[in-house]
Amino acid sequence: KETDEELVLLFPAWVAPGPAEIVVEYAAPFGSLWGLFRVKEGTQRFAFTQLEATFARRMFPSFDEPRHKTPFDLILDVPPTMSAFANTAPTSETVAPSGKKRVVFETSKPMPTYLVAIAVGELELADGPKSPTPIRLLAAPGRTKLGVDALDAAARSLASLESYFGIAYPFGKVDLAAVPNFAVGAMENAGLVTFREELLLAGPSSPALLRRRMALVMAHELAHQWFGNLVTMRWWDDIWLNEGFATWMQSKVCDDAWSGFGARAERVLSKDIAMRADVLPSARAVRQKVELADDVGQSAGWSAYQKGASVLTMLEAWTGEDAFRGAIQAYVGAQANRSITSAELFGALDQGTKKPVSRVAKTFLDQPGVPIVRVSMTCD
Repeated sequence: KETDEELVLLFPAWVAPGPAEIVVEYAAPFGSLWGLFRVKEGTQRFAFTQLEATFARRMFPSFDEPRHKTPFDLILDVPPTMSAFANTAPTSETVAPSGKKRVVFETSKPMPTYLVAIAVGELELADGPKSPTPIRLLAAPGRTKLGVDALDAAARSLASLESYFGIAYPFGKVDLAAVPNFAVGAMENAGLVTFREELLLAGPSSPALLRRRMALVMAHELAHQWFGNLVTMRWWDDIWLNEGFATWMQSKVCDDAWSGFGARAERVLSKDIAMRADVLPSARAVRQKVELADDVGQSAGWSAYQKGASVLTMLEAWTGEDAFRGAIQAYVGAQANRSITSAELFGALDQGTKKPVSRVAKTFLDQPGVPIVRVSMTCD
């Protein structure tokens, strides 16, 4: 039904339990920077995707909720002069009956619909390191030369993240796509991460502040490959699990990957921003109730990013860095390829740190506001 974005399928008889296949013929227009959308750049034409949070349904019929993780088989028919990229590597290129080029991709790991991604067009390709994970950069013709630093940042970030989690990068390859016209800063699609051009193509002649920003965004999006993609929130009220964790992790990764980066020291400013906003009447809880699609955008603001990261920083300092990391490693290993709630995360932190993390975290996540501390002095 159009009003609640549902498609109801009626069958003449009850469908018996067991495997079934439903084939739906479906057509949809290109979106306006959402769903599957087109970008014009001079005489060039490109198509990209942005499916978070609920725009996959504008591209194909689906159970468009994060709790549904499934493998995807993608087949793209594109003009012969264009290249096609997706979450996984291509397995074959043939000529389709229509005369277009047909590209078939490997079956993906189980993932929610919002992480499905494609990039199509006369894109220029630059190779980065091929081992242990192949890294490439996709951009409009003539612009990959500006992505040398981005390829290096991706390699450094992956090495740091693999070391922290104790789990190899799980999605086979990393394609970094510079999107000429993009509504968001970047999107952590599994295996095909999309960026606004100016956040990715920061070369040696770019301002130092922009290059620093690129490194932080790179670390953030690649942290999502473990926390968000490999282990996924069951519902959007836990979007802070994705964003707060990736924001917390980006500082740790950059300080590990670049000597003297100073990201964790700078994080004090982010905490100050969160606290200044958290005392306002309009302040929202980190973990908000989400019932409608429009609620998702409200739950992914500063509270999810800055305050969520600040709460994790506080909990890590309280429990001890080694104990906290051990609990995170155990959690990601146990919940890989699953959709979970924050209860599983804090259960793992309770057990791994031997402290009541879940009870403490609840008071910071489920209500807005800064704690009031009263101090009194007694002279003896």
